[in-house]
Amino acid sequence: MESHMTRYDTALQFDAPNFLEETIADVVAFLPRLIGALVVLLIGWVVGVAVVKAVQSLTDTVGLDSMAMDTPLGRVMGGASR
Repeated sequence: MESHMTRYDTALQFDAPNFLEETIADVVAFLPRLIGALVVLLIGWVVGVAVVKAVQSLTDTVGLDSMAMDTPLGRVMGGASR
């Protein structure tokens, strides 16, 4: 792009449509990364919830809460539950 400055031009002037085109192109180029990050976050959240439910089910099946309450620390805590 050839630039011809006149005596009324300043160094701070820029071509607004070109600037907007570049900005929009940058945003559009970033969108796949943003969507990918959101998908990874969602998958991590779903896996985390599933792991919590599995561990809670396992500890309830084994009776870990009652075993913990039979220890001195469990008696001191006074039966605090979730």
